[in-house]
Amino acid sequence: MKNSQLRVSFSSRILSSPLTGSDESYSYLLKIWDKALINIQEQVYLLCINNSNEVIGWRCINTGTGNETLFDIKFALSCSLNCLASKIIIAHNHPSGILKPSGGDLNITDRLSKAAELMDIKLLDHIIVNRNNYYSFKDHGLMRA
Repeated sequence: MKNSQLRVSFSSRILSSPLTGSDESYSYLLKIWDKALINIQEQVYLLCINNSNEVIGWRCINTGTGNETLFDIKFALSCSLNCLASKIIIAHNHPSGILKPSGGDLNITDRLSKAAELMDIKLLDHIIVNRNNYYSFKDHGLMRA
């Protein structure tokens, strides 16, 4: 039996200029998001970021149903560690278009932030997106200090 292994290529190539706010993060996410699914299925994306706030990697880490998706903290951190990320931003969409975070969204953000902190990775933001707008947990004071 052969074990599966997560493979992430690390490169010094920077994928973005420094992200200085949620508006720039949202713009970057719209460039990489699967537009065919943004209004149909919930998806979770991870941005891996260096100390200069530049994106060094990204991955869609799950695609779910029309109103929910699973979020695997271990998988998100594994991708982050394999990229040697210092910081991360997590994002997911609400196909309904309603940007208000659910109780589950708040819970998973807190759990991810605590787990990432143990790995010396800072969760910068959790962003809920739709085609036209976004909701930033950081902008609304919902991120751990």
